[in-house]
Amino acid sequence: MLICADSLVRVRREENFISNENTGKLRFFALKNSTASAQLILKPKEDCTFSVVLSPLTDGKGNLIPAECLRAFYEKYIFVDRNWQKNGFPVGDYPDALIPADAPVLHGENFVKAGENGAIYIELNAATTLRAGTYRGVFEVTADEIYRIEVEAEISETTLPSRKPRSLFAVNGEQVAHFEKDASQEAYDRYCEMLIAHGLSPTGCFLRETSLPSDRFAYSDWIDKCAEMIEKGANAFSIPSMAVKSAYGDSFSPEELFKRLLAIKQKSIETGKNYFEYAVFYDWLIDEPFLCEYPNGKVEFHVNNFCSVINKVAEGFPIERTAFEQELVDSLLKIPHIVTDFLQRTSPETMRAVCKADGSPYVYDLSKVTLCPKFDGYRTQEMADGYAQQRERWWYGCNTPNAPFPGYHIDDAGQSAQLVGWLMAKYGISGNLYWVVNYGMEINTTGKPLWLDDAFSTAHRGFGANGDGVLLYPGESYGIKEPISCLRLKAIRDGNQDYAVLTETKREYETRGIPTDGLWSRLFAPIADGVKLDAYGRYFDLSRRTAIALYELVKEIGFTLEVKEEEDGFRFTFLADCDYIVSVNGQRRDKQALILEKNSGFAEITVEYKNKRKNLALWLGTGLKVILHETLFARKAITGNASVTINQDEIRRRVAVTPKNDPIRLKIDAGEDLSKYISCAFLIRVKECGVGYEVKSNGKTVACGELSPDWNRVELPTELLSGGEIELALKKRVKIWLGEIYLFA
Repeated sequence: MLICADSLVRVRREENFISNENTGKLRFFALKNSTASAQLILKPKEDCTFSVVLSPLTDGKGNLIPAECLRAFYEKYIFVDRNWQKNGFPVGDYPDALIPADAPVLHGENFVKAGENGAIYIELNAATTLRAGTYRGVFEVTADEIYRIEVEAEISETTLPSRKPRSLFAVNGEQVAHFEKDASQEAYDRYCEMLIAHGLSPTGCFLRETSLPSDRFAYSDWIDKCAEMIEKGANAFSIPSMAVKSAYGDSFSPEELFKRLLAIKQKSIETGKNYFEYAVFYDWLIDEPFLCEYPNGKVEFHVNNFCSVINKVAEGFPIERTAFEQELVDSLLKIPHIVTDFLQRTSPETMRAVCKADGSPYVYDLSKVTLCPKFDGYRTQEMADGYAQQRERWWYGCNTPNAPFPGYHIDDAGQSAQLVGWLMAKYGISGNLYWVVNYGMEINTTGKPLWLDDAFSTAHRGFGANGDGVLLYPGESYGIKEPISCLRLKAIRDGNQDYAVLTETKREYETRGIPTDGLWSRLFAPIADGVKLDAYGRYFDLSRRTAIALYELVKEIGFTLEVKEEEDGFRFTFLADCDYIVSVNGQRRDKQALILEKNSGFAEITVEYKNKRKNLALWLGTGLKVILHETLFARKAITGNASVTINQDEIRRRVAVTPKNDPIRLKIDAGEDLSKYISCAFLIRVKECGVGYEVKSNGKTVACGELSPDWNRVELPTELLSGGEIELALKKRVKIWLGEIYLFA
């Protein structure tokens, strides 16, 4: 059996997989200058090797998508022995690394056992030279039998915007040298270029940049290399933070920073290109002060030193400046000083406060520093609004947060990594930081970092997050010089493309005086609750196609759609630069404005113009709601014959429930009527086999079964629920852990 699936599906090697989509045709949709992808998932009747032949696609009018625009990869499985994500996904072999199908050595990546799954990832690079239209063809897969797969690729008339979020993703040069058996700058460059090809910017430009003494380092070489990366497509570079001894221990060297800034100034003046606007200073010597025990006053010392150096360089410009010199000064003064910290602590009980030298609280001045919280630093609108004072908003993920927040973990939903780009567009976040992309060590054996014999051998490197720090694998053992990408890196790239679409659409609306808040709320409603996601979300692909269609419409005919929420429903107002016809739920509408009732469903809108049509789908209900376990605990919503405590450390976010005498019997109060929702699910973890459970609502059983060891997602039929309280009883006396409640309406 061979099934066609979209690129976000993650099918474990051992699971039974039946797609809900049309499985008979491989489909691509791409804006010009973008990348689209899909998967072929094979479950053979007998052991076999498999291979694929990609043929050109034709529109029937003499135009081709040539074979060189298509590339195939075999998906390599990485073993996950524990799900840290609190999403109910099971353990097992997860697809992740993408081995080029034309690699000289395959190590059996194109072999699959009978009844298990093998997968092929195929991407289409839609060059700007391609003619718009629908292309068709046939790909051939040879496995336990020969499969001829129908292929359909739609190329838009519209081009992907060039804008993309800023980023700093670190490549570890020592890891490159160890696993690639090549300590050359060229080997390191290949990793940097792989990131750039996926819309990301590498943090450093030199293999051993930070270890070079100042007297042996040519600053002109450094800025030339930064400029080279910018020319290749990077849109940011990090100024290295060289460590020197200070009264607070290791601190960055002001002298070193000053010399780097002078090098940027000189390069800009020589070339007439403003390189200050690409510069970022990530201050890793005060990394995560909410977690680390820095001396009181150290953070303030760093912030003041950075400002002093910036002002000193600015004073070196002439008083009477040319327009370009003024531009350089303006950009210099805006260089982000990145400190990985939260404006508001997400867990004040366990997270350290930052203090001045005298021990009094230190309050960040957001005109002087760019705070870069983790993804969950935007968990409430109040927290998100706090960062609006900054010149730029940045955020990051590092091991945590875990579900329900987005991240780059192997055992999370495929859309999780891609939705980072969406949420950046939603909240106006312009920068994304990531600690390392090629970590190949583990600390589980001895508690100290040990080199892995095989960089592909395990997902868990010891930080409580599967796959964290590993977006690129070494290509050396497969006979290729470039690093090996992974499914998560492709999703990050696609999320960056979506960011470009969303932000450019918003800009187009703003130039026309059309607000997007109401439209954005309908677009995000079924896929995100703030920055909280549901790993089982079903509507991301539909929302994504709607976002792209909105972008195509505003670019092609100036079509805009304003949405306002009113008491009796949602008011939709349409405008365009040419004639068009709008149909809603299959009925043609002649008015420019209409009101649709609030309900738990999509408004299916079709816009017809110039012999073309675009389909939109906007949710008319409340959408996704996620109740965090912290909220349940704070409200004392979990009661029963057990002690209830909360664990708020960086990795193990959960509520622990320990039985006192009998097996656990709990009441969980969600705080609102659950019967009004379309779906309801909650998460529960056990460590043992054979733990039976029963869930009741008003004394009536609504769900029962047996829990698997690890996190379980318990789905409840909302039509059987009444009120906001559910009762959970276990058939065995064991300790359990509770996670989030997921609701959808």
